[in-house]
Amino acid sequence: MFEFLRVSSGYAVCSREYVKNFRRILESRRFLRNQSIANWFVFGNGPSMKIIDSQKLARFKKSGYKIIAANSYLLSDLGKCCLPDIYVFSDPIYLPNSGVKSDVVSADKVDEVWSTLRAEKIPTFVPTSWSDACSPIVDTRMKLYFFIDIVGFRSLKMINPFYPFSYTSLSGYKALALSQYLNANKVYICGIDNDRFLRFKVDENNRLSVGVAHFYDGLRVSSQRTMGDALRNSADHFYSLESCFKGRNIINLHKDSFVDSFDKKHDLDIYVS
Repeated sequence: MFEFLRVSSGYAVCSREYVKNFRRILESRRFLRNQSIANWFVFGNGPSMKIIDSQKLARFKKSGYKIIAANSYLLSDLGKCCLPDIYVFSDPIYLPNSGVKSDVVSADKVDEVWSTLRAEKIPTFVPTSWSDACSPIVDTRMKLYFFIDIVGFRSLKMINPFYPFSYTSLSGYKALALSQYLNANKVYICGIDNDRFLRFKVDENNRLSVGVAHFYDGLRVSSQRTMGDALRNSADHFYSLESCFKGRNIINLHKDSFVDSFDKKHDLDIYVS
């Protein structure tokens, strides 16, 4: 009952967000729909991104392939070599001047990402709730677009970025949802690993810790409440992909991935030798 009331209140918030940002949402929808037909890469920040060869990826970009990336991709060597065509934020630690403290990325690094987005004029998608906070840092050099970042009912299996979504709230999943609104021929994913459960540890005092790994930095340890919570969250990550994205034009470049919702067969020569 509590979950029903919580999600229902989210739809009320969505209605307000839609009215407030109506023109921005229309412009964002138009931008996605007006993209030419292409093959797209959708990159998360998981360790499997290390299998991608930057020079080979650059050649695919030159031949017409496009990239959607999220969060700290631009801080990596791969991001500096192969700029994305669309960028996605949803984690509040990347909200400008948010004051949110994080051991994932420093405020200086967040500023660096935003500076690159402005300098390279990379179209960037953020939640509608960020519109006011983003206004001071956006200028004519950069175009900002918006999506609805509100959890909806799971049973609806909704991935349309302009309605409450039915999957786990992860930036990589929101990037994947945006790719399904494009005129995409095929979508190739990497870095959406869902392998955090491999790094669960419990000490003699039953304190649970999780090793958090990104492809661009080392391993960090974060605390969790209970093993049940941690396993439930991990299972939900897989269920979200299976229920909302399976059966679509998505190919997983990580052939040893635990994610089993997508085909892994392809002929792209993109891996590190």
